Amino acid sequence: MYVFNRIRIANPTDLIEARQLAVTIADAATKIVGQPITAFEARFGHPGAISWSTPVADMTALTDLTAKLAADPSFNKLLEKGRTLWSNPDDGLLQIVASNITNSNDEFYASTVATPSAGKLVEAMAYGVKIQEYVAKAGFASLFGSSVFGQYGQVGWLLAAQSAAQLDAWQAFRAADPKLAKMVDEGGHLFVPGSGVNRLVSRLA
Repeated sequence: MYVFNRIRIANPTDLIEARQLAVTIADAATKIVGQPITAFEARFGHPGAISWSTPVADMTALTDLTAKLAADPSFNKLLEKGRTLWSNPDDGLLQIVASNITNSNDEFYASTVATPSAGKLVEAMAYGVKIQEYVAKAGFASLFGSSVFGQYGQVGWLLAAQSAAQLDAWQAFRAADPKLAKMVDEGGHLFVPGSGVNRLVSRLA
């Protein structure tokens, strides 16, 4: 199972129009491919980023999805409207390794990505699963995965929240739980120093 994500950086002077068009594009894409395409806006960690995301079962499904969109004239006209509103797209594909996320309608997604050190990829993958399983047992919807394309070896955790209150609960747990803090410290040597990035996105549609 994978999560496909396309990111574009909106021009600061066109942000309102970019948001509106992002929602229109997500709605149109959903109707064309027959599965939910969700639009998001970055709140922290990636200023001006607008993204569209959808889960796909495999590469064949992703190829079929993109082919349907590429062949639809009305959809391509929508994309042309946004040509001056944002940057060229940056596509990402995350392979899900462990997950307990069951709701596709969450309002917020907090992510942490990092790059394993040379020779530590296997150990870092096992560590990533261990962290995800612990967070899941604590009652939080989360996943751990690895980047298929882009920066080699990059891994990431995703925390799903239905409300700001759930985000607050997660932040309180992360700040106060001694076992999680110890696990994070123990895994520090597995990753390239300074490669970790935290981000938060919220649903537009």
